[in-house]
Amino acid sequence: MKSNQTKEELCLKCMECCKAMTFPFTISNTPGVLNRVTQFFLVRGCRVIHDGRLVYVKVPYPCPHLSDKGCLIYEARPEACRIYNGQKDPGMEGKCLWKELDDV
Repeated sequence: MKSNQTKEELCLKCMECCKAMTFPFTISNTPGVLNRVTQFFLVRGCRVIHDGRLVYVKVPYPCPHLSDKGCLIYEARPEACRIYNGQKDPGMEGKCLWKELDDV
């Protein structure tokens, strides 16, 4: 089992989850709805990911607290940031450095 310090070091090194936001959506099975929703987000510069059950929209909007040196509020970051696990986010596409750990 790896320490929380190691997870913190990997987070501060990576910061991929801070560069965009990923939101899950449930979409109606009505013919054409999925395609229209997908097109709506694609033309706005978003990425759409389908996992068979949910549709995830990845919005290319970085966190306003992200700087070239990392998170400006890391020690006081919100709870949502503290509990986030990039290994479980389809929008991260294996980019989260926690993949180097076996206990996440």
